[in-house]
Amino acid sequence: MDSSFLARRVPYFGNRAVLILCLIFFLYPFGTYGAKLALQGMKNDMKDWLPDGFTETKDLAWAGRYFVTDQGFVLLSWQGCSEDDERFRTFVKKLEREVAPNTSLEPTSNTTDETKLTADQALRLEIERARRIGDQLGLYTIPDDLEDWGGRQERWLKGRNNQWYFITPNGELHQWVGRENFLGWANRFIQRLIRGKHVTSRYIDTFGEIKSIETASTESAPAELSATETTTTAAQRNPFYEDPRKLTARVLKSITSGPDVLNRLTDQLQPLGEESEQRTAEGRRRALERLKGILYADNGELTGIMVTLSEAGLEDPRNVLGRGILGRPRGKIVDLAVESGILPPPIPPLTPWGKDPPLADSVLRAGGPLVDNVAIDEEGQITLVRLVGLSIGLGIVLSYLCFRSFQVTTAVFLVGAMSAVVSLGIVGWTNGNVDAILMSMPSLVYVLGISGAVHIVNYYRDAVREHGVAGASERALSHAWWPCTLAAVTTALGLVSLNSSNVLPISNFGLYSAIGVLASLVFLFAFLPAAMAVFPPRFRKPANTAESTAAESEGRVAQFWEMVGRFVIRWHWPVTLGCVLVMVAIGIGLTKVQTSVKLLKLFDPSAKVIKDYAWIEDQIGQLVPMELIVHFSPDLIQPTREEITQRREAGTLTDEQRHDLFFRLNTVERVEVVGLIQAAVSEVFGDDGQEVVGNGMSVASFLPDVPFPNRAGKRTRGIFDQRIEQAMDQLLAEEYLAVDDVDDHELWRISIRVAALSDVDYGAFVSELKKVVEPVVLACRYREAILRKLDDEPGTVGYQNSKLLILGMANPGGKEQADLAALWKSGRIGECQSALFAKTLNRLLHANGYRQTLRAKQTLFWHDPQTDKFVELMKDSPEKWAEFAARFDCLVLAADHPLYNLSALQARSAHFVDVRSHQFDITSQSPLTNLTAKQRHEKPGATEKEKIRVTYTGVVPIVYKAQHTLLNSLVISIFWAFVMIAGVMVFLLGNWERPFKPLRTINLSGGALSMLPNVFPVVLVFGAMGHLGIVVDIGSMMCAGVAMGVAVDDTIHFLTWFRNGVTSGLPRHEAVILAYRRVGAAMTQTTLIGGLGFSVLSFSTFTPTQRFGTLMLTLLSAALIGDLVMLPGLLASPLGRFFCPPGRRTAPRAQKLDTAIINTTDAAAPADTPASTEGLAIGNGPTTGPHTTRLDGPHRQRSIGQ
Repeated sequence: MDSSFLARRVPYFGNRAVLILCLIFFLYPFGTYGAKLALQGMKNDMKDWLPDGFTETKDLAWAGRYFVTDQGFVLLSWQGCSEDDERFRTFVKKLEREVAPNTSLEPTSNTTDETKLTADQALRLEIERARRIGDQLGLYTIPDDLEDWGGRQERWLKGRNNQWYFITPNGELHQWVGRENFLGWANRFIQRLIRGKHVTSRYIDTFGEIKSIETASTESAPAELSATETTTTAAQRNPFYEDPRKLTARVLKSITSGPDVLNRLTDQLQPLGEESEQRTAEGRRRALERLKGILYADNGELTGIMVTLSEAGLEDPRNVLGRGILGRPRGKIVDLAVESGILPPPIPPLTPWGKDPPLADSVLRAGGPLVDNVAIDEEGQITLVRLVGLSIGLGIVLSYLCFRSFQVTTAVFLVGAMSAVVSLGIVGWTNGNVDAILMSMPSLVYVLGISGAVHIVNYYRDAVREHGVAGASERALSHAWWPCTLAAVTTALGLVSLNSSNVLPISNFGLYSAIGVLASLVFLFAFLPAAMAVFPPRFRKPANTAESTAAESEGRVAQFWEMVGRFVIRWHWPVTLGCVLVMVAIGIGLTKVQTSVKLLKLFDPSAKVIKDYAWIEDQIGQLVPMELIVHFSPDLIQPTREEITQRREAGTLTDEQRHDLFFRLNTVERVEVVGLIQAAVSEVFGDDGQEVVGNGMSVASFLPDVPFPNRAGKRTRGIFDQRIEQAMDQLLAEEYLAVDDVDDHELWRISIRVAALSDVDYGAFVSELKKVVEPVVLACRYREAILRKLDDEPGTVGYQNSKLLILGMANPGGKEQADLAALWKSGRIGECQSALFAKTLNRLLHANGYRQTLRAKQTLFWHDPQTDKFVELMKDSPEKWAEFAARFDCLVLAADHPLYNLSALQARSAHFVDVRSHQFDITSQSPLTNLTAKQRHEKPGATEKEKIRVTYTGVVPIVYKAQHTLLNSLVISIFWAFVMIAGVMVFLLGNWERPFKPLRTINLSGGALSMLPNVFPVVLVFGAMGHLGIVVDIGSMMCAGVAMGVAVDDTIHFLTWFRNGVTSGLPRHEAVILAYRRVGAAMTQTTLIGGLGFSVLSFSTFTPTQRFGTLMLTLLSAALIGDLVMLPGLLASPLGRFFCPPGRRTAPRAQKLDTAIINTTDAAAPADTPASTEGLAIGNGPTTGPHTTRLDGPHRQRSIGQ
């Protein structure tokens, strides 16, 4: 009886090897189904890249509760898109039909008199009912490939959670109740062989005819539908069957076209007191000016359509905007565009070298955050398809070139392919989220699986040459399990270090890739040995094993590395110091590393999404949204006139409450504050300033310009205030005004757009934006502080009869207005902030009745010590200056000056307010700034301190946070990879000889030194990127821990042979040469397989994947230098003694090396060679076999290494 484990007989299967293969092929479909689930749930969303606990993500989610923020908008246009374009009008009408209603319009069956409805009215009502069912189920159409699949002439649709539905020719909608897995497929296959076409379903509803309640109730249970059931005749065709789109969900929440907004704004912005035609023309001109850069081009003709997606549309935006690649249905919007005569975006080629074709002039263009997400989804799928073929081809070619065997090539390829599929299946079965970053994982696992399979096949080939085919698989596995397991574990440690990242795609990639690498061991240790046992490769046992092994070991690659090794040994100090100095010099570049997670940097310049963004931003305006939400506390809001009248008539308005109303902001003043913020941002960062943002949108955009609150504008402002109060409900419907349901704050939204294709530093932009906005907010706070200071002091006249002197600022209403853009460009940020503060404070104080004349009842006077005529008076006659200042009820100090004596001013002034802190400093912002809305509400005193504040949210803050998180994650992941792998090396280099002593199992010095060649490639490559200014993106980030994990594999192999040589009695220098000869060629082969395998990813049009492939090739090449140049230099130096087993730290070189010990197989061993084989390998792994030098008697037995 054969003692071989795999050859042992098993009933019904023949032997254990066949049984193992049958089990693997039986279980493998579950992996493929999991991979299918994972791909179906593929989703990319920028706001999901950060944990929910971050302030930025909380603010974004909070804003989404009150506004249809621009995170969900899509801007559509094309060359020639204008109000006069027939395609535009048709397209808009079709899109309007896809807008989900806000109110229920479905008639009840017991109140509708169908006899009084025309056929068209009845059909419209029925379509509306069908669309509501479609909204509930999330239905969308698919290609007609499955028509009549169940023998009912049915047409198929899909709904939420990939649920299948179909409609029959008589209008019955059914839900398919089958199972989409391997067992379900097998059951259906057998049933079809026996019964023919049939389908099991659950009845939903019938459309196109009136059904009685009794009939509906009897058909609501699951039903077996056979091909023999009758169908309607051609003359009675059901409209819902003929066009299943009438059943689909409405994917849009709103649609806004340029002409619609223009007409609405034209009516609202018409000036008063002019003739009708002139008013309309002027109103249109004003409206068009406000819409340029948002919905209109500079020429005033090219326009766009802005849509937001409904809940059904957001379920899977690919069904709305997708190009229809890889068998997916084309997006609903794209279909409607084609029906309107607009060209659809072309489908990209799926070849590895394919690029998106040029776009025609009238092709549909789309931009916005949802377009980014869809583009990432599509690029991820394209990458998968393109690279799978290339990876398979490369793996097959490399395997065949290495082994010249079809059986081995097939087995190695299957190991890599099945490992990749199962790794993706694990994501699907654990309900993980697949994004474009995680789509790089199958290629990674595939390449590493092939690399491990190559090692095992080498062990198998050597086992066959030594002892023949019988039992070769078991012998190979007995020697391979330890180094392969060790390699997988160390690589997994490098990968799992990425799980510490707060950028969720990177964290998922690290976790699932580590699991996938470990799962590939199942195929390495079970499938591959069983496959080679059942289908043994044609490796023959040579007549003269010694000659064969000697020939292979002296191959060209081995000879080259031996030559390198002797050079390194001879010059070990210069080589080692040189490597360390290079590491230090280039490593300084790590301090210069810059990170980026900008969405559009993720795509190849030839990608359609980049071309669309370039065209839209060139023709219309910027597309990256950012939201400023201004909060007004209820304590700062003045009630409407109607509310005040009602409270006065009801007797609920006390004198104290009525007096308090004077300190609050009325509606027109709140609009004014919002408009000032919007205007300041536009002036500093717009086309005349930094050219970073386009026109913004807010409530102020839909209203005429608020006149300045002087005597001439007082009456007009009153009319404005009254009209705005009356139109409050309409303004609330514009999605730019809401009320917080937590703290009753009014929320005024300002939406701005940032250029997508510019090199704007989002972090710097958010900080600079706060420097512009916060002075306006501070002016509002100081305005109330000044007024209450005048009013709250006992015995004073109140602010309504007071005189104010503001020291240190020029009159913002003077002839020379501050040029904010010029101040900002020249770097005079403080002066710019002071000008904004003064302008806002001046306007608000004028609204409270102050005038810039000493004869007015409420006087406001500005004093600029630089230019004012009172400067000389201050110098020459301090007494007269003091007398002049004493005429004012309140002195407000806005800036320091040598002529201002602070103590004297405070002593002589009845009231003194210090506003010198009006210049906002990002480093000393209020601790309340970083709180979410809910946290501010819950924090004691927060509402009192900030009656007005601004929340900054949108894509820009998210990207800014992700960018900083990415850099921190890079450092943390490298640190943890270093710590975990170093911990492994510390134990592996310890002494595990008996008797066992715990302290002897730890080798801190050797473990620390062994990490130098492991961090060498990371420091070298990332330091060079810092010096060269190459930005680290997500793809680069993934490389650090992975490269360290892969590099340590070669370090372990080299150290294993070095320690074997030392244990066998060789001097350290000759042990280094032995390691070169044994693993130099194998390490080169592994680097080529891994590096070339990763290089396949460089063909991707998805930049992170492309960068990942390119950098991995570079890092693995650098790792080879670290392991075959730097590490031997360390081993040959005096530091090499720390790598030797305790008690065996031999001298660097012997008097004379017995070359027979290394080059022959029958020479006598040295007399003092120990018979024990303990300590020959790192740790407690195998110490004999094809890759082991063994000395156990007068003759030494050797076999080929890798």
